[in-house]
Amino acid sequence: MVFSSPALVLLSGNSEKTKTWIAEVARTLQPLFSSITVQHYNHWGKGPTALIDVDIELAKLKKTVAQLKHYALLGKSAGCLVILKGIREERLHPAFCVFLGLPVAWAHANNHPIDTYIDHYKTPTLFLQKDHDPAIGADELASLLREKRVLRHHLISVPGNDHHYEDLYFIQQSIQAFMKNYGT
Repeated sequence: MVFSSPALVLLSGNSEKTKTWIAEVARTLQPLFSSITVQHYNHWGKGPTALIDVDIELAKLKKTVAQLKHYALLGKSAGCLVILKGIREERLHPAFCVFLGLPVAWAHANNHPIDTYIDHYKTPTLFLQKDHDPAIGADELASLLREKRVLRHHLISVPGNDHHYEDLYFIQQSIQAFMKNYGT
């Protein structure tokens, strides 16, 4: 392992069903990072219709990263919103981010100002987005990133028409290549 590898904090999607998946992501990515932490959400266990409280989860994330000197953040769906809000409010300062399935439609439907969060966003970020993800397709996301003048990002269009990101080897390889390109 490279000594300059950052720690990684992972935030999964809104559904408690993503707990097992995010644990597998953590195991897969372990060789790339100095340490890995998975954040569990307060609304889990409160029923299938319970929604993430972005402010509560951001406060928890801020406490976690306060212990870390050099860190990166990975968000899947709703986890991306927590990270984006924290960066927008200058409460988080990751070396880089990885976003799997940016939930633009879900954010709009649940009154999260994602357009504000990404406006002139400049943290180095790898976006993995399915070409026909119901939250936003990769081509539409590319247009939105251009419109909002998002800098220092790389978008990879992944084949598929759902909001599930199961190819962990592909995710690992994509992150590894991104880290080399951004010198982390």
